Amino acid sequence: MSSGSKTAASVWHEGELQVQERAGVRREAEFLSGMYKSEVPGAMAAFLSQQQFAVLSTRDGDGGAWASLVAGSPGMIQVTAPDSIALIAADIQTELPLSHITADPKVGLIAIDFSRRIRVRVNGEARNLPEGNVQVKIAQLYGNCSQYIQKRCVDGTAPVTAPQLTAGGQLSEAQQDFIRRADTFFLASRHPELGADASHRGGKPGFVTASATRISFPDYPGNNMFNTLGNITVNPAVGLLFVDFESGRTLQVSGRATVDWDRERASHLDLAQRIVDVDVEAVRDTEHATGLHYRFIGYSPTLG
Repeated sequence: MSSGSKTAASVWHEGELQVQERAGVRREAEFLSGMYKSEVPGAMAAFLSQQQFAVLSTRDGDGGAWASLVAGSPGMIQVTAPDSIALIAADIQTELPLSHITADPKVGLIAIDFSRRIRVRVNGEARNLPEGNVQVKIAQLYGNCSQYIQKRCVDGTAPVTAPQLTAGGQLSEAQQDFIRRADTFFLASRHPELGADASHRGGKPGFVTASATRISFPDYPGNNMFNTLGNITVNPAVGLLFVDFESGRTLQVSGRATVDWDRERASHLDLAQRIVDVDVEAVRDTEHATGLHYRFIGYSPTLG
């Protein structure tokens, strides 16, 4: 998680420590504490400058968490200093949540290359710049493993002319069906004081279930850091982002999450170790949010 006061002699905050202890992986997690960096290594700088797809975790003025798509052309993410990156509005098709950054500057970002199955996460403090750009002062930067990333390649980029937004407080039948068919989504979470985080989730279609008021998904074995579940333990506000990679549609959900540790419930789902339930509070459905289109290549080998 982001910098700030943490438990003595640990890089982990109290929620992460609690989940690691309960999952029985504290020892394994401690071996990963050196992953966190506060400056961008050369290889990661090159990677970030090439990316066309990222997700930003923010909080609105009412305290709701949101995961927002940042999509455009290579160069939309620039390393402007060893400890800073910038989002360049001129190279971004999607709408940046500038009002959220004004309300709360703490953000998380995940940049992902589906074709190479590589992802990098950045947590830090943002500020709005002239011309709609955003600068992020890095508190933490680290690479994630390729687990659960479905392989896709860019299948073309078209201009975005007329995004169509539908907002509400519940999921329609069509939106529920969209979620059930998803093989990928993104998750925004945050610690009340230490900052925001954006993460990726992947599985076979059907791994996420939905009703009008609730979304549920399994927590699969991962890196044992438990950034997201640790945040949920101390702050239930979350944001989910589902993307139609062929049409450019996005579905954003803001709500409150709980972690269900019932092993019997999780045992009915392949790989699941626990279940996360999200009570829906707000929905934003945007047709033609981006003209960046992808072609599906194959599922992550981790999924069998």
